[in-house]
Amino acid sequence: MKQIRRGLMSPCALRKMIQKFETTGQLGILPGRGRKQISFSSFEDVATESLKPAVSRRIDSVTVSVVTHPWDILWSDEPHFCLYGHINIHNCRIWAEENPHAIQEQPLHPDKVTACCGFTAAFTIGPYFFEEITANGIKTCSAIGQRCRDMLRDFVIPRLQQRSCLQDIIFMQDGLPHHIDRRVKQLLRQHFTDARVISRHFPTAWPPCSPDVTPATFGCAVS
Repeated sequence: MKQIRRGLMSPCALRKMIQKFETTGQLGILPGRGRKQISFSSFEDVATESLKPAVSRRIDSVTVSVVTHPWDILWSDEPHFCLYGHINIHNCRIWAEENPHAIQEQPLHPDKVTACCGFTAAFTIGPYFFEEITANGIKTCSAIGQRCRDMLRDFVIPRLQQRSCLQDIIFMQDGLPHHIDRRVKQLLRQHFTDARVISRHFPTAWPPCSPDVTPATFGCAVS
C-alpha cells in the first residue's frame, strides 16, 4: 500500500518497518543515521591544508592547483555606470502588498562608462575607465579584447611591478568573451603563467555564470 518498493515486501523488510515505526513513530530513517555531523577537527584540517605549499591534486580526472595563499589573489571585475542617473533595473525591487503597476523608463542605449577594479587583501588597483581619445576629446568605449589587453599591459602589470609582487600574484577574472581573447591570454601566460591565473581556458577555471561568488561584485553593488 505504501508503494515503498515494487513487488511483494519480504517478511523481514515488513518486520523492520514495523519495528522502526514502533521505535520512532514514523517511517523515516532512525535517529543518528544519514548525514554525519562534521567535527571541528575537520575544519582545522582544511585550514591547515590551505596553508601548505601549492600542489597538484586529481579530482574527478581534473588537475586542480591548490592556492597557497588566498590573500595573494587579485580579484577583478568590471561594472557599468550610467552617466545620467539610470540604474540597472535588475537591481531595483519594489515591495508592496498590492501590485503598484509601476513603470520605470529605461533608454535603449544609455551613455555609460565601464570601469575595472582589482583588489587583494592588502591593496586595491584602479579604478580603470575604458576611454579613448577621439577628435572630439575623450570618449567612453566598451571593453573588448584588445582594450582589455592594453589595460593589463599598461595599467595593472606596471602597478604590480611597482609593488614588487607580480611574481606572487594570482590573477582572477570571470569568463567574459573579451577576457579570453587570444591576446589577453598570451599576456596573462607571459606574466602570470598558467599556474597563477584563475580564468576560463586556463587549468584553474572560474565557475561559469557565477557572479555571486566574485568578491568584486559585492563592492560594485554597494557602490
